[in-house]
Amino acid sequence: NVRISEVGAEIKSIKLCGHEQMWQGEKESWQRTAPTLFPFCGRLRDGRYRIGDTEYECMPHGFAKDAEFTVVSQNKRCAVLKIAADEETKKIYPFDFEFIVTFTLLRKSITVKYNIKNKGKETMYFSCGSHESYLCDGGMQNYELLFDRRESLENSVVDGNGLISDKTRRITCFSKTLALYEDYLKDDSLVFRNMVSRKVVLRNIRDGRR
Repeated sequence: NVRISEVGAEIKSIKLCGHEQMWQGEKESWQRTAPTLFPFCGRLRDGRYRIGDTEYECMPHGFAKDAEFTVVSQNKRCAVLKIAADEETKKIYPFDFEFIVTFTLLRKSITVKYNIKNKGKETMYFSCGSHESYLCDGGMQNYELLFDRRESLENSVVDGNGLISDKTRRITCFSKTLALYEDYLKDDSLVFRNMVSRKVVLRNIRDGRR
């Protein structure tokens, strides 16, 4: 059972065997569940960027997370949502784009596919991604991450302005597992570069749910 909001094409709930999988948001912490990030992931220095001779301002993680998506199609197994460039988006992102998000259910899995179209002739710069937040019963210390390859993970430390700095901190050494601790949240985010894994699993170490 999956519930998706047209605002931000955001997954609001995934229930598997009666268990809610997604963080349900709390006013005292973080109220979102899985915002869609486009045309930027992360923050811009001073909230600004430049294309040619023109400077633009944009909020962290771009504007798609707050945009009203159009439902292109919908059935019991698939939903397709879309936003496209208009006069308002071009004030902060000058490109003629079409951004389509497709959600597909397959057995006990859900896939999310992004299709970005450049409708103009000039080179279009962007990044996109998702910011899923999962419900960790009893706290994140009851969970671990499992990678499909052994990793030596170094965190690219986020500075006080929310930007990735040149400072790094070793987290794991040649391991497939990463134990989770509340203290990690003090660094804002863990940012790993040059990973070799293509898959990661969030596992409850007490009952094995993943």
